[in-house]
Amino acid sequence: MLKNQYEEIQNLLITVDQTIEPREIARITNEESLSILKAMHELDSEDGYVNSAMKNAQALQEELNREINLNERIYRIRESDSQIAISHKHLEKAAALLAHKQTRGEISVEELNSFKLSLAWGKLMISVISYIAQGHQAINRGELLPAKAFYQKALSNLAHSSHPDPRKKSMLKQVKEIIETDRVALDEDLMVEVDLNPDRQQTEDTDKEASSA
Repeated sequence: MLKNQYEEIQNLLITVDQTIEPREIARITNEESLSILKAMHELDSEDGYVNSAMKNAQALQEELNREINLNERIYRIRESDSQIAISHKHLEKAAALLAHKQTRGEISVEELNSFKLSLAWGKLMISVISYIAQGHQAINRGELLPAKAFYQKALSNLAHSSHPDPRKKSMLKQVKEIIETDRVALDEDLMVEVDLNPDRQQTEDTDKEASSA
C-alpha cells in the first residue's frame, strides 16, 4: 500500500516539476514521498529498496530547493493527445494530494487555492503549448493546413478557459496573429519551449507555396 502510494507520487512528480512554474508544489509533493518512505523505513529498516529510495528523494529535495530559470526547467510539449491526457491526470492527482495535505493542516486554504490555480494554468498550458508545438512541426514539414488546424486547437483551448491569468489575453492575441499574420511563434516569455519554432523565411516560403497551389 505505502509502496504503491510512493510510486504513484514519483510518476506525477516529474510532470509537476516540468510543467508548474512555482517549484514549491514539487517540493511539497516530494516531501510527501519522504513522509511515506519514512513510514516504510519504520516498518523495515533493512529494506534496500526503501533505503535507496530515501537517498534519491533526499537528493531530489535538495535539487528542488534550488530556484533555476524557467527556461531551464519548464517543458510542457507533449507529442500526442494521449500524452497530454496522462500529464493532465498527473496534475489532477497532485491537486488531490495538496487538498489532502490541507485537510491535515499542513498547508493553508490560501496556499491550496494558489497552488490549484498554478496547477490549472499548467494543465491548460500543456494542451496549448503542445498544440502550438505540433503546429510548428507541421510548418517545419511544409504542411500549412495541418499547422493551422493545430493552432486553431490551441486558440480554442485558450478561448474556452476561464482561468484568470493575465497572460491568457496575450496568448490569445499572439496565436491569432500566428494564424492570420506573419507572426511565426509566441514571445518567449509566454512559451519558453523554443526548440521547434519555425524559421521565418521557411514560413514565408510555405505561405507562397500554398498560395500558388
